[in-house]
Amino acid sequence: MMSPTNKTKQFLTVSLKIAVVSLAIGFTIYKLQNSNISEIREFALTYFANLSPLLIVLLVYLSFQNRFLEIVKWQNLASTIKPLSMHKSAEEVFAAFTLGSFTPNGLGEYAGKALFYPPNYRLKIVALNLVCNGVQMFYSLFFGLLAFAFLGIVTLLQLVSILAATLVLFFVLRKLSSRFQSKVSHFFKAGFSVSASVHKRNFLYGFLRYATFTSQYVLFLYVANSNVNIISLFAAVTATYLLASSLPAFQLFDFAVKTGVALLFFSELGINPQLILLVTLLMWLLNVVVPLLIGTVYVLRFKPENT
Repeated sequence: MMSPTNKTKQFLTVSLKIAVVSLAIGFTIYKLQNSNISEIREFALTYFANLSPLLIVLLVYLSFQNRFLEIVKWQNLASTIKPLSMHKSAEEVFAAFTLGSFTPNGLGEYAGKALFYPPNYRLKIVALNLVCNGVQMFYSLFFGLLAFAFLGIVTLLQLVSILAATLVLFFVLRKLSSRFQSKVSHFFKAGFSVSASVHKRNFLYGFLRYATFTSQYVLFLYVANSNVNIISLFAAVTATYLLASSLPAFQLFDFAVKTGVALLFFSELGINPQLILLVTLLMWLLNVVVPLLIGTVYVLRFKPENT
């Protein structure tokens, strides 16, 4: 017979699942109803009429590739603890993404992945997830700063100074973590004490993923603005991602945040604001809403590891 404590835990788990799924579906519907779709409906119809079926397939495929690379990236890191299948990695990535969508800057994703593992592995999982997400932040910072220099927002000297300061900070933190035997030191060691080959694959998958979603954004814009310099488009996109990722926000509000930031950069290129709104909405639907809804399925099936 199940004890009262286990019954309570089971009830709380089921209640949390229902709450997460309800929030995910409810907020998505609310956001779609209040995202000025009526204002861009005619513009959207004209936009899609000029897209070939092959191009539409390519744009959708890039969203699949974006998420697939994240799954492979996590499989590469988490397999250092125990063998992880592609399907299991997908389950952890999608479920954690959904849980993280309701917390600032996706912080809930760390707890979401950790719950798939026994308590004695959870610190290492959180550390590995920091490494997993850290490589994306590295590329966002590196290419975003290059874009700032290209767009004239920062000078080349300021860019070099920022990159140098970042490298110095990294090595200082690494040195401190190796000197002080503490939980912080243990945490950093848990994330970085994996083989060089694992780190290399992590950087490769991270780069491919960054190239995938930035190229998708650029392609969405370029098909309607083929007269705009494609390098300028890439610079505006990478600058948008850097600034947007630096702002504290919930994943679900990603659409609103990126729209505001994108308008700031793309207005200088003479791109129609309605196109920016449409493309940002499409990117949000394909890369946030779809994974979010897939993740709700895994959240409902989720059973936390207790041993």
